[in-house]
Formats: sequence, structure tokens, C-alpha cells
Amino acid sequence: MKYRSYIVLIILLSSFSTFAKPVIATSTNIMGSIITMLTGDAAEVVVISTSGSCPHDYNLKPSDKDSISSADMIIYIDDSFDGYMAKLSEGFKGTVVRIGDLTSLNFTEETGMQNWHFWLNLNNIMILSDQLADVL
Repeated sequence: MKYRSYIVLIILLSSFSTFAKPVIATSTNIMGSIITMLTGDAAEVVVISTSGSCPHDYNLKPSDKDSISSADMIIYIDDSFDGYMAKLSEGFKGTVVRIGDLTSLNFTEETGMQNWHFWLNLNNIMILSDQLADVL
């Protein structure tokens, strides 16, 4: 009987991690909003640069490394947009998704200039939704 209680306790404790929500670390509030919109309450989204600071010039803090330590996935735009996330993802054991690698998204303005603000084109959000569904 005593061993049966231990076995039940072990099963219960191991099942908690099975049902834990995945943690997704993102670069900016915009990315956090997009990922939250796509995942609903199925994932916990952590935003690294929560202030209104410019993601192009963001300076990493020691707490940022702590923020991704519990993450299962990192999603950021591109090294030339929010490159600090590339530094954070070095040695990361989980999945890293760089939006700039998704060739189906349109990063080009009508003028032909590259624009990493892909969310301004709602077609990109629909495409991103489909592609992240495969990754998530």
C-alpha cells in the first residue's frame, strides 16, 4: 500500500509538466501581441523588450537571459531588426524561429525597400498564422 501511494504521487507530479503551457519568448510588445493572438491561452508569452524602447537599439539586461531560461521557443523578427534576440538565442536548447527566414512573408514595400514591419500587411499575419501553426 505504501508503494502504491508513492507510484500515484509520482504519476501525478509527472503529469503536471505534461500539461504545462509552452513558454514562448518574443522580442517586442507587437510580437507578443501577435503570438498571443495566434496561440490564445494555449501558451505563455514572455516579451523581452516590454518598454517603448526601440528594438533596433535595445540593450540586453542580465534578467533577459533569465526570462528565456524557462522558454520552450524564441520567436523574433530578424537580426537586423531585433538582433538582441539572436544574442539571447545563442546556446538556447529550444526552438528558435526567425520570422525573416519565412520566405512566404512579404518584407518589401511598394517602393521596393525592405521593411521588417511585416505586421502592417494583414496578409502577412494570415501567412504567419499558418506557418507558426506548423511549428507550434
